Amino acid sequence: MEFKVTSISLGDIYLTDGSCNIRVLGEGLISPTKDSASFVVYLNSFIIVDGGENKRVASDELRDRIVDSIREYFAGKGMVVDFE
Repeated sequence: MEFKVTSISLGDIYLTDGSCNIRVLGEGLISPTKDSASFVVYLNSFIIVDGGENKRVASDELRDRIVDSIREYFAGKGMVVDFE
């Protein structure tokens, strides 16, 4: 199942696929140009936040699905996202 972005703040992005809730840390930016990043995502900050227990995302397959969903969300808004 594909992840859906449910909310974005200046410091994080929340996603869900209906059964798994994810929090991704990063930084919202004010872009000086259309081609500049609007958000920087920290690749080592993917956290599963289900059931009051927080765990880091360990699976490369899960991390790739999350990255793809974030990219699609920002592309759909005409915005650039960077991953570090």
